[in-house]
Amino acid sequence: MNITLKNDFYIVRHGKAKNNMLGIESCKMETQIQYGLIPEGKKTVEQEAKRYSNFDLIFYSPFRRTQETAAYFVKTSKCDFFSDKRLVDIDLGDFDQSTYESSNEHLKNHPETDYVFPNGESFLQVLERLKKFILEVNTKYDGKKILIVSHGFPCETLLDWVANKPLINWDSCIEKGKVFPLKP
Repeated sequence: MNITLKNDFYIVRHGKAKNNMLGIESCKMETQIQYGLIPEGKKTVEQEAKRYSNFDLIFYSPFRRTQETAAYFVKTSKCDFFSDKRLVDIDLGDFDQSTYESSNEHLKNHPETDYVFPNGESFLQVLERLKKFILEVNTKYDGKKILIVSHGFPCETLLDWVANKPLINWDSCIEKGKVFPLKP
C-alpha cells in the first residue's frame, strides 16, 4: 500500500448468512437477496455492534447480508451510512449458486490472481475496485472512524493490501461478524 490513511478504518465480514449455512456461493445482485442472516449470525453481529459503537461513518456492500449486518452497527453508532457497490463480494460468474466445493476446486486449477472467472472477475479486479474505494474515502474524510461492512474475499483482500502482503486465495477467511482494524 502506498497511501497514508488519514482515517481509522475497520472492517467486518457480514454475519453468518443462509448461503454460508448451505455452503452455496452467492455473488450476484440478482440471487443474493434470498440469503439473509441466520439467527446465529444476527446474535454475533449484535454482540459485536455493542462492543464497537462509536463509528463516525459506515460503508456497506448492497447485498442483503451486509445490509443486515450494517444495520446493527448503525443502530449502536448512530452515524451516517452509505451503500457502495465496490464493496460487493468477488463475482465468481458462472459459479454463482454453486457449492463452495465446486468453486474451490475450480480455483485450485486457476490460482493466478489475474484469472477471470467465467462471466465474472479476477482477484486483481476486486483489488482495484477496493483500492479506488479506500483512496476516495480517505481523500474525502479526515480523522474519522470508519467501518466497512463487506464479504470474506474483499475483507481479506483489504487486510492483505494494507499489510503489503501478496494477494492469494486463502485457506480460511476472517471470522464472520467480527470487527478488525485495517492497519499497515
